[in-house]
Amino acid sequence: MTLLASTGMLIEAEGVKFLIDGLHKKISTTFSGLSVEVFADLCEGKKELYQNINYLIFTHLHEDHFSAEYTEKYLKSNKVEGFFAPEILKDKYISLHNMVEQNSGQSYYFDLSLGEKQTIRLSDDLSIEVFSAVHAGDQYADVENYCYLINFAGRKIFIISDSDYDSKYFSEMLENEDIEAAFVNPLFLNNKRGREVITEALKAETLIVYHIPFADDDKYRMRNMVKRDAEKYQDHLPEINILWNELQSLSF
Repeated sequence: MTLLASTGMLIEAEGVKFLIDGLHKKISTTFSGLSVEVFADLCEGKKELYQNINYLIFTHLHEDHFSAEYTEKYLKSNKVEGFFAPEILKDKYISLHNMVEQNSGQSYYFDLSLGEKQTIRLSDDLSIEVFSAVHAGDQYADVENYCYLINFAGRKIFIISDSDYDSKYFSEMLENEDIEAAFVNPLFLNNKRGREVITEALKAETLIVYHIPFADDDKYRMRNMVKRDAEKYQDHLPEINILWNELQSLSF
Protein backbone atom coordinates (compact mmCIF):
# COMPACT_ATOMS: atom_id res chain seq x y z
CA MET A 1 0.00 0.00 0.00
CA THR A 2 1.22 3.48 -0.91
CA LEU A 3 -0.03 6.79 0.46
CA LEU A 4 -0.67 9.36 -2.28
CA ALA A 5 -2.47 12.03 -0.23
CA SER A 6 -3.63 12.28 3.37
CA THR A 7 -6.63 10.04 2.59
CA GLY A 8 -5.53 8.69 -0.80
CA MET A 9 -4.28 5.10 -0.80
CA LEU A 10 -3.15 2.77 -3.55
CA ILE A 11 -3.46 -0.83 -2.37
CA GLU A 12 -2.15 -3.77 -4.38
CA ALA A 13 -2.54 -7.48 -3.69
CA GLU A 14 -2.00 -10.39 -6.06
CA GLY A 15 -1.62 -7.95 -8.97
CA VAL A 16 -4.94 -6.18 -8.32
CA LYS A 17 -4.85 -2.45 -7.55
CA PHE A 18 -7.39 -0.34 -5.65
CA LEU A 19 -7.21 3.45 -5.54
CA ILE A 20 -9.18 4.47 -2.45
CA ASP A 21 -10.22 8.11 -1.90
CA GLY A 22 -7.22 8.83 -4.07
CA LEU A 23 -8.38 11.60 -6.42
CA HIS A 24 -8.69 14.89 -4.59
CA LYS A 25 -6.86 18.19 -4.56
CA LYS A 26 -5.42 20.28 -1.76
CA ILE A 27 -8.28 22.39 -0.41
CA SER A 28 -6.82 23.79 2.82
CA THR A 29 -3.88 23.53 5.19
CA THR A 30 -5.78 20.97 7.27
CA PHE A 31 -5.22 17.95 5.03
CA SER A 32 -3.03 17.19 2.03
CA GLY A 33 -4.43 16.51 -1.41
CA LEU A 34 -2.59 15.05 -4.37
CA SER A 35 0.45 17.03 -5.38
CA VAL A 36 0.58 18.30 -8.95
CA GLU A 37 3.34 15.81 -9.69
CA VAL A 38 1.54 12.76 -8.27
CA PHE A 39 -1.71 13.65 -10.01
CA ALA A 40 0.10 14.03 -13.33
CA ASP A 41 1.85 10.69 -12.81
CA LEU A 42 -1.46 9.03 -11.97
CA CYS A 43 -3.15 10.34 -15.10
CA GLU A 44 -0.22 9.55 -17.40
CA GLY A 45 0.40 6.11 -15.94
CA LYS A 46 4.01 6.06 -17.11
CA LYS A 47 5.37 4.84 -13.78
CA GLU A 48 4.75 1.22 -12.90
CA LEU A 49 3.15 2.11 -9.57
CA TYR A 50 0.27 3.86 -11.32
CA GLN A 51 -0.25 1.46 -14.20
CA ASN A 52 -3.28 -0.80 -14.54
CA ILE A 53 -5.29 0.44 -11.57
CA ASN A 54 -8.30 -1.87 -11.50
CA TYR A 55 -10.77 -0.23 -9.13
CA LEU A 56 -11.63 3.26 -7.89
CA ILE A 57 -13.31 3.42 -4.48
CA PHE A 58 -14.75 6.45 -2.69
CA THR A 59 -15.98 6.26 0.90
CA HIS A 60 -17.84 9.59 0.74
CA LEU A 61 -17.79 12.80 -1.22
CA HIS A 62 -16.17 15.29 1.14
CA GLU A 63 -13.49 17.36 -0.56
CA ASP A 64 -10.67 15.80 1.46
CA HIS A 65 -11.63 12.40 -0.01
CA PHE A 66 -12.98 13.17 -3.46
CA SER A 67 -12.74 15.64 -6.33
CA ALA A 68 -15.15 15.31 -9.24
CA GLU A 69 -12.76 17.35 -11.40
CA TYR A 70 -9.75 15.13 -10.67
CA THR A 71 -11.74 11.92 -11.01
CA GLU A 72 -13.13 12.94 -14.37
CA LYS A 73 -9.70 13.98 -15.61
CA TYR A 74 -8.26 10.67 -14.50
CA LEU A 75 -10.97 8.66 -16.26
CA LYS A 76 -10.52 10.59 -19.49
CA SER A 77 -7.17 8.88 -19.94
CA ASN A 78 -7.57 5.71 -17.90
CA LYS A 79 -10.11 2.89 -17.95
CA VAL A 80 -10.88 0.89 -14.81
CA GLU A 81 -12.67 -2.37 -14.19
CA GLY A 82 -14.89 -1.03 -11.43
CA PHE A 83 -16.02 2.21 -9.78
CA PHE A 84 -17.50 2.36 -6.25
CA ALA A 85 -19.16 5.45 -4.77
CA PRO A 86 -22.25 6.75 -2.94
CA GLU A 87 -25.43 6.93 -5.01
CA ILE A 88 -25.63 10.71 -4.68
CA LEU A 89 -22.71 11.08 -7.10
CA LYS A 90 -24.91 10.14 -10.06
CA ASP A 91 -27.20 13.15 -9.64
CA LYS A 92 -24.74 15.64 -8.21
CA TYR A 93 -21.96 15.12 -10.77
CA ILE A 94 -23.65 14.22 -14.03
CA SER A 95 -20.62 14.79 -16.25
CA LEU A 96 -18.48 12.55 -14.06
CA HIS A 97 -21.20 9.91 -13.95
CA ASN A 98 -21.27 9.85 -17.75
CA MET A 99 -17.49 9.48 -17.81
CA VAL A 100 -17.70 6.60 -15.33
CA GLU A 101 -20.20 4.82 -17.55
CA GLN A 102 -17.87 5.20 -20.53
CA ASN A 103 -14.57 4.22 -18.89
CA SER A 104 -15.48 1.77 -16.14
CA GLY A 105 -16.34 -1.85 -16.79
CA GLN A 106 -18.77 -1.87 -13.85
CA SER A 107 -20.10 0.91 -11.65
CA TYR A 108 -21.42 0.30 -8.16
CA TYR A 109 -23.40 3.09 -6.50
CA PHE A 110 -24.60 2.60 -2.94
CA ASP A 111 -27.74 3.74 -1.17
CA LEU A 112 -27.69 1.44 1.83
CA SER A 113 -29.57 1.87 5.08
CA LEU A 114 -27.75 1.49 8.38
CA GLY A 115 -27.34 -2.20 9.13
CA GLU A 116 -27.63 -3.23 5.48
CA LYS A 117 -24.70 -4.91 3.72
CA GLN A 118 -23.89 -5.48 0.07
CA THR A 119 -21.30 -8.02 -1.03
CA ILE A 120 -19.71 -7.77 -4.46
CA ARG A 121 -17.65 -10.68 -5.76
CA LEU A 122 -15.07 -9.46 -8.23
CA SER A 123 -13.37 -12.83 -8.79
CA ASP A 124 -13.07 -16.23 -7.14
CA ASP A 125 -10.48 -14.84 -4.70
CA LEU A 126 -11.59 -11.23 -4.36
CA SER A 127 -14.73 -9.71 -2.87
CA ILE A 128 -15.83 -6.47 -1.23
CA GLU A 129 -18.42 -6.03 1.49
CA VAL A 130 -19.91 -2.55 1.78
CA PHE A 131 -22.06 -0.97 4.47
CA SER A 132 -22.93 2.52 5.58
CA ALA A 133 -21.98 4.14 8.87
CA VAL A 134 -22.82 7.50 10.38
CA HIS A 135 -20.14 10.10 9.69
CA ALA A 136 -18.49 11.49 12.81
CA GLY A 137 -19.69 14.93 13.88
CA ASP A 138 -23.32 15.99 14.28
CA GLN A 139 -22.99 18.43 11.37
CA TYR A 140 -22.19 15.51 9.03
CA ALA A 141 -24.85 13.09 10.24
CA ASP A 142 -26.65 13.15 6.87
CA VAL A 143 -23.51 12.47 4.79
CA GLU A 144 -23.54 9.22 2.82
CA ASN A 145 -20.52 7.48 4.30
CA TYR A 146 -19.45 3.93 3.42
CA CYS A 147 -17.07 1.37 4.89
CA TYR A 148 -15.35 -1.25 2.78
CA LEU A 149 -14.14 -4.71 3.81
CA ILE A 150 -11.88 -6.01 1.04
CA ASN A 151 -11.27 -9.75 1.10
CA PHE A 152 -8.19 -10.97 -0.76
CA ALA A 153 -8.53 -14.78 -0.58
CA GLY A 154 -9.16 -14.62 3.15
CA ARG A 155 -6.84 -11.71 3.94
CA LYS A 156 -9.18 -8.90 4.96
CA ILE A 157 -8.54 -5.16 4.94
CA PHE A 158 -11.10 -2.77 6.44
CA ILE A 159 -11.51 0.93 5.66
CA ILE A 160 -13.69 2.61 8.28
CA SER A 161 -13.47 6.08 6.72
CA ASP A 162 -14.62 9.03 8.84
CA SER A 163 -17.24 7.04 10.69
CA ASP A 164 -18.60 7.79 14.14
CA TYR A 165 -17.27 5.90 17.15
CA ASP A 166 -20.00 3.30 17.65
CA SER A 167 -18.44 0.06 18.86
CA LYS A 168 -21.80 -1.70 19.20
CA TYR A 169 -22.72 -1.00 15.58
CA PHE A 170 -19.36 -2.08 14.20
CA SER A 171 -19.36 -5.19 16.38
CA GLU A 172 -22.65 -6.19 14.78
CA MET A 173 -21.57 -5.36 11.23
CA LEU A 174 -18.19 -7.09 11.54
CA GLU A 175 -19.22 -10.09 13.59
CA ASN A 176 -17.03 -13.14 12.92
CA GLU A 177 -14.74 -11.18 10.58
CA ASP A 178 -11.01 -11.74 11.03
CA ILE A 179 -9.51 -8.43 9.94
CA GLU A 180 -5.82 -8.41 9.19
CA ALA A 181 -5.44 -4.63 8.77
CA ALA A 182 -7.78 -1.77 9.57
CA PHE A 183 -7.33 1.78 8.28
CA VAL A 184 -8.38 4.42 10.82
CA ASN A 185 -8.03 8.17 11.08
CA PRO A 186 -6.08 9.66 14.03
CA LEU A 187 -9.18 10.49 16.05
CA PHE A 188 -9.83 6.78 16.59
CA LEU A 189 -6.61 6.74 18.63
CA ASN A 190 -7.24 10.05 20.33
CA ASN A 191 -10.86 9.44 21.33
CA LYS A 192 -11.77 6.91 24.04
CA ARG A 193 -14.84 5.75 22.11
CA GLY A 194 -12.68 5.44 19.01
CA ARG A 195 -10.27 3.17 20.86
CA GLU A 196 -13.23 1.06 21.99
CA VAL A 197 -14.20 0.59 18.33
CA ILE A 198 -10.65 -0.63 17.65
CA THR A 199 -10.47 -3.07 20.55
CA GLU A 200 -14.08 -4.24 20.82
CA ALA A 201 -15.28 -4.24 17.20
CA LEU A 202 -12.44 -4.19 14.65
CA LYS A 203 -10.08 -6.48 16.57
CA ALA A 204 -7.61 -6.18 13.70
CA GLU A 205 -4.12 -7.62 13.80
CA THR A 206 -2.67 -4.34 12.54
CA LEU A 207 -3.80 -0.72 12.63
CA ILE A 208 -2.84 1.65 9.84
CA VAL A 209 -3.33 5.27 10.87
CA TYR A 210 -3.68 7.70 7.98
CA HIS A 211 -5.71 10.83 7.07
CA ILE A 212 -2.86 12.93 8.46
CA PRO A 213 -1.56 16.12 6.81
CA PHE A 214 1.92 16.06 5.35
CA ALA A 215 4.52 18.02 7.32
CA ASP A 216 4.19 21.21 5.24
CA ASP A 217 0.40 21.24 5.67
CA ASP A 218 0.24 20.42 9.38
CA LYS A 219 -1.23 23.71 10.55
CA TYR A 220 -2.76 22.24 13.72
CA ARG A 221 0.15 19.96 14.65
CA MET A 222 -1.84 16.79 14.12
CA ARG A 223 1.33 14.84 13.45
CA ASN A 224 2.49 15.53 17.02
CA MET A 225 -0.86 14.30 18.32
CA VAL A 226 -0.62 11.09 16.27
CA LYS A 227 2.91 10.37 17.47
CA ARG A 228 1.97 11.03 21.09
CA ASP A 229 -1.17 8.88 20.96
CA ALA A 230 0.58 6.01 19.17
CA GLU A 231 3.22 5.92 21.90
CA LYS A 232 0.68 6.33 24.70
CA TYR A 233 -1.65 3.53 23.58
CA GLN A 234 0.75 1.14 21.85
CA ASP A 235 0.42 -1.42 24.65
CA HIS A 236 -3.38 -1.30 24.60
CA LEU A 237 -4.03 -1.45 20.85
CA PRO A 238 -2.99 -3.71 17.97
CA GLU A 239 0.31 -3.03 16.23
CA ILE A 240 0.21 0.59 15.00
CA ASN A 241 1.61 1.68 11.65
CA ILE A 242 1.48 5.33 10.61
CA LEU A 243 1.15 6.44 6.98
CA TRP A 244 1.72 10.20 6.86
CA ASN A 245 4.26 11.01 4.13
CA GLU A 246 3.73 11.32 0.38
CA LEU A 247 4.50 8.04 -1.43
CA GLN A 248 5.28 6.26 1.83
CA SER A 249 4.72 2.53 1.36
CA LEU A 250 3.89 -0.34 3.67
CA SER A 251 3.90 -4.07 2.94
CA PHE A 252 2.78 -7.06 4.97
